[in-house]
Amino acid sequence: MRSSGSWGCSVNTAEGQRLRISPAEWPGRLVARVPAPIGIKLLVAFLAIVLLLIALGAAGLQALNGSNGRAEHLGALQRKVAAYRELQNGANSQLYLGASAFSDTHAAALDATLRKLNQSSYPSDRLAFVAKDVGPDEATLLGQIRKDYDDFGVLMVQVVQLVRDGKLAEAEGLQRTQALPLQARLGRQIDSLVTQAEADGVTTIAQNSDAYGTSRSIVIGFAAGSIALALVLGYAIQSSLSRPLGRMAAHLQKVTSGDFSHRVQVPNRDELGALADNLNRMSGDLGRLYEELELASRHKSEFLANMSHELRTPLNAIIGFSEVLQQRMFGELNKQQDEYLQDIIESGKHLLDLINDILDLTKVEAGRTELELGPLSVAELLEHSLAMSRERAARHGIALGLEVDTNIGVIEADERKVKGIVFNLLSNALKFTPEGGRIDTSARLVDGELEIAVRDTGTGIALDDQARIFEEFQQASQPDAQRREGTGLGLALARAHVELHGGRIWVESELGAGSTFTFRLPLRRPAATEAPAPARAPAPEPVTGAATILLVEDDQAAIDLLTIYISGAGFNVSVARDGEEGLAMARSLHPAGITLDISLPRLDGWDFLTQIKGDSSTADIPVIIVSMLDERGKGFALGAADYLVKPVNRDELLATLRRFTANDTGPSAPFKVLAIDDEPLALELIEAILVPQGFTVLRATGGEEGMMKAESEQPALIILDLLMPEMDGFTVAERLRANPATAEIPIVVLTSKSISQEEKQRLNSHISHLARKAEFSRVEFVELVRRLCQREVA
Repeated sequence: MRSSGSWGCSVNTAEGQRLRISPAEWPGRLVARVPAPIGIKLLVAFLAIVLLLIALGAAGLQALNGSNGRAEHLGALQRKVAAYRELQNGANSQLYLGASAFSDTHAAALDATLRKLNQSSYPSDRLAFVAKDVGPDEATLLGQIRKDYDDFGVLMVQVVQLVRDGKLAEAEGLQRTQALPLQARLGRQIDSLVTQAEADGVTTIAQNSDAYGTSRSIVIGFAAGSIALALVLGYAIQSSLSRPLGRMAAHLQKVTSGDFSHRVQVPNRDELGALADNLNRMSGDLGRLYEELELASRHKSEFLANMSHELRTPLNAIIGFSEVLQQRMFGELNKQQDEYLQDIIESGKHLLDLINDILDLTKVEAGRTELELGPLSVAELLEHSLAMSRERAARHGIALGLEVDTNIGVIEADERKVKGIVFNLLSNALKFTPEGGRIDTSARLVDGELEIAVRDTGTGIALDDQARIFEEFQQASQPDAQRREGTGLGLALARAHVELHGGRIWVESELGAGSTFTFRLPLRRPAATEAPAPARAPAPEPVTGAATILLVEDDQAAIDLLTIYISGAGFNVSVARDGEEGLAMARSLHPAGITLDISLPRLDGWDFLTQIKGDSSTADIPVIIVSMLDERGKGFALGAADYLVKPVNRDELLATLRRFTANDTGPSAPFKVLAIDDEPLALELIEAILVPQGFTVLRATGGEEGMMKAESEQPALIILDLLMPEMDGFTVAERLRANPATAEIPIVVLTSKSISQEEKQRLNSHISHLARKAEFSRVEFVELVRRLCQREVA
């Protein structure tokens, strides 16, 4: 039911939707519903406008003809009045001639008077011309006037002749008794005709004025109606075309943005209606294709993830055992054997890099890659990248150069991705630069951006190939017709990571003249300059005790490799080949540490970790995940002590084991750590990390509660968030330092807030360390907490 304030109405669409139609839309909708082609509709509209113009012209012509007829009638009346006046003047002239005869009786004068009287005949021709439009009464009166006029003329001649004959008395009597009465009657008759003609003229003028007003109203009204009808017709045609086109344009905009669910509603029964139906079918087909494409992309990602696991497993054994042999753990090697092992290791790592590139590119295409921004020293990154490439360059006699603008300093970027970009460019430069060549790397500030360039003296790239090489699986054609190793993914991945930072990458090159690959990144400065992380102490000598490490692993090659690594460091090694066996052995052996694979039979690694941390008898055993899967966040959340991704480096594995199993690494007595944070998950994470390391974690969900516990519990360390309701971390730190009971307790700020320079200066005198949650490193965090606690005890 329509409300009283509503205008227009609603109609049902083909999809059951109700569309609101305003009165202004009805003309266009009516035209749109006409089942005819657009050309026919336009032709009919033009013909209608032409007919309106013709009708308007006909009305104007009719009004003009009527006005012309009335003007001619008025002219005839004027001529009639003139004729009647002439007749009246003739009668008066004859009377005057007769009267003059009495005043001048000479014979010559009387003869002249007679001649004039004889010449003053009735103006029959002129009266005959004007009398053809007179009525019967007027014609009878004209006849009588003619007879009286002629009789009057005869009488006046007789009067003059009597005067000539000397009969003056008789002449006077004739004039008085007959001529004068006849002249008076003739005057009255002519005056009657003149009066009637003048009255007719006045009437005609009045009629003409009335007719003019009426004609003008008719013409104006007809013109206004024609214009209004033409405007309505034009608006209807325009609306029937523009509205559907606008709806289809909006529909296409939704399609381009990825919304294929929308359907355009067009009432037209012409070409636009057919076009709208085709657009709806197209968007439906595109939607189905897009869903199929997404499904295919998911299947591809799943396939690549599975294949990467299957490929990394043998690669782990290949690289690991090759490194074991190369380190002479089972005897000396001759020079040729050492070279072959080096080739095996390099080839295995190269294959691993290719697998990682494919996986990284798949993540980029699926939109699952995110930046992990953090402070990055550009100079250190470039020096490290060149150090990694220096051995390969030396083997081919290639000189390496580095120039870094000292004004760059530390920026904010994803260190791993930027390092990958630089390493890829250096690897390509080494690949295509002949022996004795040179590669120069530079970093500078350009227009507020960081610009890094890698220049080589290699073979160069043809102009036609310079855009193509940044596409997936594409390589530049080589002048020597030799195909270089690689999949063509490195530059595509480099471009994706550069663009993910909001930058751009390009190449400048000529065949035979070398190439320069350059990329620019927006210059982001860290919100706060953090204290440098403490340098890790050199790994201690292998533990000589009988500490046992439990390997929960089902792959025999991985078991053999890890056993060699761990037993060679002085640990006892026990092996469980599935999750259930691992749980049983952990409860019976209570090992010093556990290395855990995730993909296990019977009970997978995630369930194993959940159960072992949920059992009070085994919860304190550090579990180090060693797996092909890279899901560190989930591992740490479930209580893992550390997370290593296969293929694992021997030194990295042993350093991790020693950190969690050496007798002197844990605190001699449980240290109390107070965590002040309003986020429960943040408190749980801190507790999950520190409790397995022997710390006691006290919780406080607000500033007031935190200060009370700090004063009463006297913890060895306080971990403080800055963003809290009621009382922020700045105030808490200031009040803790102002209280003598808590002034000496070290404070570590762990927050997600971006710290300004002023806020950093405010904190500097109150805290021992500042860290951001986005850059949280579990291992470094544990070491930091342990160091500060031990310093506090000391």
